[in-house]
Amino acid sequence: MPGKQKCGGKAPAPSKERKISHKDTEDYKNRRDRNNTAVKKSREKSREKARETTEKVTKLRQENKELEHKVDALSQELDMLKEFVLAHAETGGPPVANPEAVIKDHG
Repeated sequence: MPGKQKCGGKAPAPSKERKISHKDTEDYKNRRDRNNTAVKKSREKSREKARETTEKVTKLRQENKELEHKVDALSQELDMLKEFVLAHAETGGPPVANPEAVIKDHG
């Protein structure tokens, strides 16, 4: 197959006539300025979102600690009430008319 040219390879170099610098045009400068402004705005928005997320994580961690303490306190109170009920049942005592008052006396 003589006479056939190979496909692929490098594209021919652009001629010097086609090589025009668009970097000096006013339109190019305006587009670059708008792009730079958009990039700054996007990055600031991203930083603000990261700050908000960090604050929310901190707040939720503190709330979680408080809830864990509350769970511990309620678990201790439940254990005490169970012991109280078992002790009362073992002694065969009469039903308690005002359990809140008894709990406050023993708590």
